[in-house]
Amino acid sequence: MALFAKASDRSAHAESLLAIGRVSAQLGLSDESRDALTQAAALFTRVRNARGWNDTMVQLGLLQIAQGENSAGLTTLQQASEEARTRRHVDQQFTATVALGDAHWLLGHTSDAHSAYLDALSLAEAEHHLPFEGMMQLRLARLDGDQASLKDRVAQGKRALQIAQAVHDTAAEAEAWSLLADLYGQLGQATESQDADTHALAIYRNRELSVHGNR
Repeated sequence: MALFAKASDRSAHAESLLAIGRVSAQLGLSDESRDALTQAAALFTRVRNARGWNDTMVQLGLLQIAQGENSAGLTTLQQASEEARTRRHVDQQFTATVALGDAHWLLGHTSDAHSAYLDALSLAEAEHHLPFEGMMQLRLARLDGDQASLKDRVAQGKRALQIAQAVHDTAAEAEAWSLLADLYGQLGQATESQDADTHALAIYRNRELSVHGNR
């Protein structure tokens, strides 16, 4: 361990382990990912690198969920969210809270996912962070609900669309139009659904032409 005797060296080693953990997870190497992330978390704790520890815990929590360790994964993500909130690190608090909401959504915990997404939305609005707000409006609009909630979801989809257009995010704009087409369809508003679908398709086609044109 002499190579990593200094705190800065140990922190760099932890960052490397975190990167290995992420890549291993993407490659489906769950055991290797868990081992690297566990080591990274311990090393970040040792050198008192709270930011690195938080990033690692989010990755570890998502890995635990993917491996069916639902209770452990949710606890890990909750810890990361609360730690970032205590430290007042907005970006990490947002990331951890969204990850917690996504985990609940994947597990079919719609109410818990909704609660986490609302927390993330409140944070985005308080920080006047439009891209974050747009992301959360889309997620909230996507959540399955009863027929009575459809109009609320349409309003959220429209807000996401407005934000995407304001920040010139064509991918998010197309996604919002596509979602609105589906929601309008569920409401029986065929004309609005077709119009939204047409807008989404036009954006997707323009993006495809742009990609081919740049080759």
